[in-house]
Amino acid sequence: MCGVLYFVILAIICICCAVLSYFPIKLIQKEEDLKLKLNYQLSENEISFTQSTILKLLGSGLVSGFLTGAIGAGGGTSLVTLFIYIGVSARVASATSGLNNFLLGTANIIMVLSDSMLTLKEIIFFTCLAVIGGLIVAKIVYYII
Repeated sequence: MCGVLYFVILAIICICCAVLSYFPIKLIQKEEDLKLKLNYQLSENEISFTQSTILKLLGSGLVSGFLTGAIGAGGGTSLVTLFIYIGVSARVASATSGLNNFLLGTANIIMVLSDSMLTLKEIIFFTCLAVIGGLIVAKIVYYII
């Protein structure tokens, strides 16, 4: 069962996420206003961060985070689809998802090490297997596509 401390920590995390999201949004809005003021022409690779685009990104992040946490439905699937929908190139969307997976994996490794679930030798062994498997699969996919 979750105690009061759990919900207090959860509330603090939510507040921190809201505060940390506020400043980049304001920065993006200032940049968009400056672009409009200077009559800047967007290239085809650039996205106009209008208020609706920012709301779509925030909403999809919430939904994706919920799906990932509640049912384990890989957030990368929903986020990559949304990024492509709003005009982000597939390469950038995929790289963003990859970075997210890397950060989650790093956090998991730290947790496993700190809880002594596996020895360092076992982690190194499985990491080597993952790298070798990833390289082999990447080569196979590269030749297929």
